[in-house]
Amino acid sequence: EFDRVELEVERLNTMIGRLLTYAQMDAGHAASTSVTVDMRELLGDVVADSMIEAESGDKHIELTASDPCLVEGDRELLGSSVENVLRHAVRHAPAQSTERATLSVPTSAKYCLLRVEDLGCGVAEDELQHIFDPFYRTDPARHPQFGGSGIGLAIAQKSIELHKGQISAKNAPEGGLVVDILLPLATSG
Repeated sequence: EFDRVELEVERLNTMIGRLLTYAQMDAGHAASTSVTVDMRELLGDVVADSMIEAESGDKHIELTASDPCLVEGDRELLGSSVENVLRHAVRHAPAQSTERATLSVPTSAKYCLLRVEDLGCGVAEDELQHIFDPFYRTDPARHPQFGGSGIGLAIAQKSIELHKGQISAKNAPEGGLVVDILLPLATSG
């Protein structure tokens, strides 16, 4: 009984922290320390942390990172954004699947692209435009096995927008969801 109560208290504490983070970003008061962030390093750290959750669900995360990708921003907020997107992919993917996280710098060299792909059931087309809304959960996501509060992707969107980036989602032709994050590269000089 105590273990269950402790787990619920921890879950509520996490959710309250996420709500406060979202409220601060929504009000434009998010603490922001702008530094040069190596997105390859950040993504590697987030993938390593997320692998624990993935492996407990008999899943795997494949990471592909190409050229250096340096952006200006708040490392903690960017890390939280990437973590929320990656954990969402892991949560909604079937067992024995491999989710992909890819970081690339297109030839235009004005931004870096982080793409997270899962092999889940995707999202109904009419719901895609809402998955970044606070507390929005698609019908399959409302099932207790998936958990979540519907705030993680909203936090990701707010954070990416604060970094002058863009986040979008689409269904993959072969099934699953693809989330793209575009962040402007740091300018030298």
